[in-house]
Amino acid sequence: MYSQSERRIFRRIEGEVPVRYTLSRGRREFRAVTKNISGGGMKISIFKKMAPGTILDLEIFRDASGRNARCKGEVRWIASAAIKGKRKKALEAGIKFLDLSFLFIGNLIGDLESRKIAAQLKDPTTN
Repeated sequence: MYSQSERRIFRRIEGEVPVRYTLSRGRREFRAVTKNISGGGMKISIFKKMAPGTILDLEIFRDASGRNARCKGEVRWIASAAIKGKRKKALEAGIKFLDLSFLFIGNLIGDLESRKIAAQLKDPTTN
């Protein structure tokens, strides 16, 4: 269930996961990193501005083993974001999944939660 202030159906999990993307039918490949991810989409850090509504071909990497998922996504919003310790700004984009395997995302979210719990057990002062 979701609150009135939050329209999300899926719970967001903070975590960095490598992503590779191209503009739909494009040849130039870009790399990004997730800030958070859910069953419905993700927030990624990007360096090239795109218009909301842009369709992307995405490849999301689960871990170093090379397991990945390919899907299409739609850029829903773009915002500037500060880069820690630097004066310049990066961009963040909200991406809505259009055809992603929920099994893959479920497993990825489970991995991210396990990493977060392991980090908290190592250092209880982390949130």
